[in-house]
Amino acid sequence: MTGEKIFADSNTINHSDDNVSYLNRFLLLLFALTVGFSSIVGSTFSGHDESRVAGIAWEMVIEKNYVVPRLNGNPFLEYPSLGYIPAVMLFKLTGIKSPFVAQLSSVLMGMGTVFITFLLGRYLGGEKTGLIAALFLQATFGFISLNSTLRVDSSLLFWITLSLYGFVAGYYAERKPFLYFILFYLGMAGAFLTKGLIGIGLPAVIAGVFILCKRDFSLILKLHPWWGIPIFALPVLGWTFCLYRAEGLDLLYEVWQQSLWRFLSSSTVHAQSSFYYVVPIFYLSFPWTFFLPIILWRNFLSFPGKGEGGYLSNALLPKIWFVTVFIVLSIASAKRNVYLGPIYPSLALMAALW
Repeated sequence: MTGEKIFADSNTINHSDDNVSYLNRFLLLLFALTVGFSSIVGSTFSGHDESRVAGIAWEMVIEKNYVVPRLNGNPFLEYPSLGYIPAVMLFKLTGIKSPFVAQLSSVLMGMGTVFITFLLGRYLGGEKTGLIAALFLQATFGFISLNSTLRVDSSLLFWITLSLYGFVAGYYAERKPFLYFILFYLGMAGAFLTKGLIGIGLPAVIAGVFILCKRDFSLILKLHPWWGIPIFALPVLGWTFCLYRAEGLDLLYEVWQQSLWRFLSSSTVHAQSSFYYVVPIFYLSFPWTFFLPIILWRNFLSFPGKGEGGYLSNALLPKIWFVTVFIVLSIASAKRNVYLGPIYPSLALMAALW
């Protein structure tokens, strides 16, 4: 009898905890929507980039061609086509071409990134850690700015975060981890189809360095690359084949050339010195600017050992994520503040775990 009562009480407590958890997630998404919505009310396109992306998305709607981005009727293959699709979907849904509708697509992608960051924090440190990380992220000036303007970078950030969530969830999963690792591969495919090679490079390097630091090389087999690589390649090759059929080999070459040119060429547009991001990362972290040195010191200069809070703690992946993005973006020739997008979730996770 006593055992039955305890079992019943336990069920009641679990049910109550579930209700609180669902309420927390609802309030989190409501907060993200409120912040994002308020950041675009009454706004207009600021600069050439937003007008160009809106024009390409609108032409996709008119021409019903979702493979080849076009601007004023001419192919524009600075990036592949997936980054324009969120705006295309809202244009088609509303039938309205306006800055608010266009920027709302970035807000919704930002909400997705916030929720995935919550799930990441939940795996790394529990429900409360996930909520703190998500709230930290959504309250960061650079992140709000990124997702209140119409650029493909908001989609890139979403896909990279989804990819790394799949990697983390698969790593911690006790049963059928490959179901989560599928997201790792699909996230990389989505990131590539949004902005080219950088979308593959960042998640792959972060995962690779994590495996090296953990010295858990069995994880490579756990990733099932013989299945994962085809899962990644299928959407990428599908788009590549459709582009080849539509426009030929020259425009297909242009997509790859653009990715490498922006990364390697010192004469590219927005070329800056290797130390360019040292200052922006502080003011883009507002209102957490004054806490940033403490967070970085606590994560990188204070190592209590291999236990809780140490180098091999759950904060390892966010640390690698932060450093990898900072180094890769600093090496790249083209530098703009908006390119720092992929670093914000790692900073939020480090802060929450601290």
